[in-house]
Amino acid sequence: MASEQARELRQRGIAAAKAGQKDEARQLLQQSIRLDPTSEAAWLWLASVVNTPAERRFCLEKLLEINPQNETALKALSGMPTDQPSIKRIGETKRSTTGTGEMAAAKQPAADTPLTVPIPPPEKIAELQRQIDGIVLEASAPLPTPVRYVHKTRRRAGESDIVVYRLYLTAGVVGVLLVLLFGFIVLVTTNDDAAEVVFGPSPTNTQTPTQTWTPTPGYTPTPSPEPRISLTPSPTVEPQITQFTIFNLPRPTPIYPALLDRAQLAAVAQVFSGDPEAALPTLRAGRELADQSVFDAGLYYYETIALIEQNSLSRALELIEQGDEQRQERAVSDIQAEAIINAGYAQVYNALAEQADNAGNAAAELENYTLMVERAQAAVEGDENLAAPYLLVARYFHKTNRYEDAIEVLNQGLSVPSLRANADFHMEKASIYFDMREYEMARYQAFRTLYVDPAYEAAHLLLIEIAFTQDDYPRAVQYAQDYLQFYPGSRLGFQYLGDAHRLEGGLDLAVFAYSRGLSAPDDSEATFNMYVGRGRVYLLQRQYAAAADDFSAALNIQNSDDVRLLRMEAAYYAGDYDTVVSDAEDMPTGSARALIFFGRALIDGAGNQRSAFERALPVLESAVESAGAADRATAYEYLARARFGTGNLSGALEAITTALDSAESVDRRYLLGQILEAQGNRAAAILNYEWALTLSEIVPVAAQGEIEEALANLR
Repeated sequence: MASEQARELRQRGIAAAKAGQKDEARQLLQQSIRLDPTSEAAWLWLASVVNTPAERRFCLEKLLEINPQNETALKALSGMPTDQPSIKRIGETKRSTTGTGEMAAAKQPAADTPLTVPIPPPEKIAELQRQIDGIVLEASAPLPTPVRYVHKTRRRAGESDIVVYRLYLTAGVVGVLLVLLFGFIVLVTTNDDAAEVVFGPSPTNTQTPTQTWTPTPGYTPTPSPEPRISLTPSPTVEPQITQFTIFNLPRPTPIYPALLDRAQLAAVAQVFSGDPEAALPTLRAGRELADQSVFDAGLYYYETIALIEQNSLSRALELIEQGDEQRQERAVSDIQAEAIINAGYAQVYNALAEQADNAGNAAAELENYTLMVERAQAAVEGDENLAAPYLLVARYFHKTNRYEDAIEVLNQGLSVPSLRANADFHMEKASIYFDMREYEMARYQAFRTLYVDPAYEAAHLLLIEIAFTQDDYPRAVQYAQDYLQFYPGSRLGFQYLGDAHRLEGGLDLAVFAYSRGLSAPDDSEATFNMYVGRGRVYLLQRQYAAAADDFSAALNIQNSDDVRLLRMEAAYYAGDYDTVVSDAEDMPTGSARALIFFGRALIDGAGNQRSAFERALPVLESAVESAGAADRATAYEYLARARFGTGNLSGALEAITTALDSAESVDRRYLLGQILEAQGNRAAAILNYEWALTLSEIVPVAAQGEIEEALANLR
């Protein structure tokens, strides 16, 4: 419970810090640290909202005590002034005090040394007596005339000149610095090249490709230049976009169209946080009050969005139409107000189109999307700073596979200065490039999104998905760790981290990641996937009982034939034949692999009972018809066992011969020897028993003793 409460407080504190509410963020993060003092994320975000540099240094030092390799904390500490006060350790004071006491004790004489009283010589005593007499005479002499002290009324010679000179020198230095600063500002703001040099990323050193001569067939070798390495440019971002750092938190996204009333701003925040019902009364009251004085298109717009979020689409359309009528009746000629109304129309038509799509009404869907595009274009023509119309049109084009048109719309929006750092635009471009299978461009756009807002969850998840798609599992591990840094405790993050380690081959690391994510399991999709992933790792590690337990836990969350087949495999190798049979009976249509495990469990779990062989026989005959190349040999081997157990020796001989044609094994040679012995072919049986014993020296089997006994009986 404490860890869950600490995680909740930490997430609320991070959200408050990103929203610019430093006092609230500081209180929430301090409460989170009291419950979980080892949270790196909590100390890192607390460092960004404390009041003094000393407090920031303290938080960063605490973070380095937890993780001395944290690059963010190391960079932040290296950039802070070194003359700030630091905390003195109590242990250091105690050590210094103890050391002083030891030195003092060392200076004391030993306990067994005899103590004597020193007696000075008579000459010394006489000299001291003379000095004492002189002191007494001087003390008894009469006091001199009292000295009169006066206050100095003037400076020393040249002192005033020095003060004036210092003032002149200070004013001159300050003046030069101001001129240089002003010139620097003018240069950066008026010269793009200078801005790129100052704020742009530093160039990455790359090797210069050298020419290598590759001869081609023929009489005259033709050299062809080939670079030794492929040059991969490092991602760069234009200097107008501000990068997030610990001392430069991302600014809260401004509400646009703007509102001035605090209650209305809070209501809009409730709408976008998923609570439109709580926001509607405030927005409705504000709109009705504004209608009595000055028309405010923004209030109609936000109340329309709240109704859309509430799925009251007909009311939303009526409201925005009412706002449009009010604007026309009052003859409001404000172009921006008309643009906001058009943006509201675009939102309503987009929601109606999605509703028609869900209902399967293609005609209504196309009609509403057409109206949405028209209203969105009118909105951006009236006010280019409105972000929603660009996104609505781009997402519609994305949905209809018009990728180039979608990117063109987004680029148009990103050319507006106020929208250049809009993370939603960059994220939408990343999603489009991903669907176009241009993974490097998608990665770059996701990088730009995180450059502006490193906590943008969709960008982290897309980077992980790109790495999995490209089978780049080490990079997937890195991206999953980055995601967990901003979303600590995320089950989805631990699922991706475990999957990446498993596919990379780091099985122990995969189990560790899955186990951390399953420390507090729930019924989510991520928990289901983590149980399945850890079960797969246990299968590879031959921990069959643990694998079966994980597959059972996954099936308790969600029914899946694929997972049931995995549990059949784990249970079979763990010797739990009853579970294998039960799962096979519960599967509506068994695959060839499921039928093979079903038949194997019936035969291996029933000993030599003829009824078990008769029950397994039709199951295995069905399995061999659809078995893949990897399972065909096993299917024929157990079909041979079933036929042998039911007395069909010729059929058993045919099946085991087919199995041996695919792959050799001790058990198959032993079974062939048994079949031949039952047919009376002693010489061939002895030969196969000897062959089985020879193979058992390479691959030991439990039936080795039985083979030796059968061979001895024949000899």
